[in-house]
Amino acid sequence: VDVSVDGGVTWTNAASWTADSVNGEAVSLDLSAVAAGQATVQLRFHYLSGWDWYWLIDDLEVVTN
Repeated sequence: VDVSVDGGVTWTNAASWTADSVNGEAVSLDLSAVAAGQATVQLRFHYLSGWDWYWLIDDLEVVTN
């Protein structure tokens, strides 16, 4: 999961996994260290694999405090 606060010019990695680490469990990320006080925030997700399995995102929710 990457975060950008400059329109996608630069990206900061907020989280990454190298194995089956969540197995259907909910994951919550606190992005305040990167995105606090920013007017525009972009998120991107990407998947890299050497053996063509899959990934999925389900029920994504983005909230602000």
